[in-house]
Amino acid sequence: MSDFLTIIQNASPALAAVIIGLIFQIRSINKELDGVKKRLDDYDALNVDAAIAQIQSDISWIRAKLEGKI
Repeated sequence: MSDFLTIIQNASPALAAVIIGLIFQIRSINKELDGVKKRLDDYDALNVDAAIAQIQSDISWIRAKLEGKI
């Protein structure tokens, strides 16, 4: 980080502004990426729950079939 500060201090004002802008852009992209990762984890959990519900439904149907209720 100190290297960035040295570069910014020795750079022209326009270049320093660009570098600072890029740093803020990278930080915002990282925050956005963390949000996407969390949503993906939530989506994966939802798919697992749906699969479990389908399996439970299938087991209930098989049980009813074996007992002659269907």
